[in-house]
Amino acid sequence: MDSLKSSRGDTLGSTLIIVVVIILAAGLMYLFPLMVTSSQNDKIAYNQVYVSVVDLANNAATLRKIDEAHMDAFIQKIESTGNTYEVEVQVQRLDQNPSKKVTQVETTKIGENLYYTEYFTFYTNMNVSSEDVQTLFNIKLNQGDIITVKAEKTNLTIFEMLRNGIAQMTGQSKQVITDTVVVK
Repeated sequence: MDSLKSSRGDTLGSTLIIVVVIILAAGLMYLFPLMVTSSQNDKIAYNQVYVSVVDLANNAATLRKIDEAHMDAFIQKIESTGNTYEVEVQVQRLDQNPSKKVTQVETTKIGENLYYTEYFTFYTNMNVSSEDVQTLFNIKLNQGDIITVKAEKTNLTIFEMLRNGIAQMTGQSKQVITDTVVVK
């Protein structure tokens, strides 16, 4: 009788181990490819937003203004990633009288260039006709002005949620893409 119980217990134990191994294998077969593909999607989205930010800044510097067509294309490109971004455009205007500020302490110094900064912030899920964006279209850039375009991701992606769940990490990784161009 004892030999019968021990063989029966081993069969139940080995069956339980097999079931656990099958569940674990099925989970890994689903989870690993999902993490790899979602990680690749995040990399592709980052690159697409990076190129869009650089294009917008370079076009603004070349055209000496931010026009509606380039802004629409920029918003469409970054919205196509499936993420939400907070976009900030910073325009540093060179003073009309550059190099004229002189301090009494340094009489050998001719002067320094003064910049006045204007900020425009909007979210990609907003309508392009928002007040800040419309004001941005009316700005004419001059030689020496500096334009900075920054896009910051405001949502969690599938990869970040999976990584946070598996690694027991909390919060979200900040993804900030910035490009600065001087108008020539």
